Amino acid sequence: MARVEQAGYPYVKGSHGIPFDTLMPGQIRSVESGSGRILDCGVNPGDIFAHDTRNKKLRLYATLAMDGTLNLNLQSRTVEGSKIILHPDLFAARFVGFALRNFELSGETVTGLMGLWFPDSVNYDAFHDALATTGDTVLAAQTTWTGRIAAQYGFTKIERGNVLVVDAKENSSVTAYFGKPDVAARPLSSPPIQYDFSFAEQQ
Repeated sequence: MARVEQAGYPYVKGSHGIPFDTLMPGQIRSVESGSGRILDCGVNPGDIFAHDTRNKKLRLYATLAMDGTLNLNLQSRTVEGSKIILHPDLFAARFVGFALRNFELSGETVTGLMGLWFPDSVNYDAFHDALATTGDTVLAAQTTWTGRIAAQYGFTKIERGNVLVVDAKENSSVTAYFGKPDVAARPLSSPPIQYDFSFAEQQ
């Protein structure tokens, strides 16, 4: 990759967004966002990320596995009581398109998107709400935010073996794999590795 492409990710100085195109490929550094916050950002061959230095739970991460699976870890809002607060610089849907484009520029091939959802997350709750109504894990996965974004970018292939539901007192989760129509389905037998997304320090 000769350069980092903004690829439609929003940036308006003094307002919102992230100037990703000021980064060099392989560079990890602090960037002043459109809103004036300081974000740690990086665009590397295997991972692309941005997170708020004041609250590292607010982050956008795309990690590409050796088999071409794109693992997403996206948190762009906080909840205070009944109020949802959106981060002014983190745009999850735009970030997915940005990451896919820059992985393409680096010569990487993304064959599928992997979602790993935990209790109290938007995707986890949407999945279980849909599952209670339809009784179908595939339909439930497709109704989630990740499922809709995956379909938007052509990752429409999902079968029952691509959805893994873990119900436990601790560590309950849902994993779903959305593939390209021309790529062999990927059956799941265990949740994927949970990557350490800390930057410069352990959280």
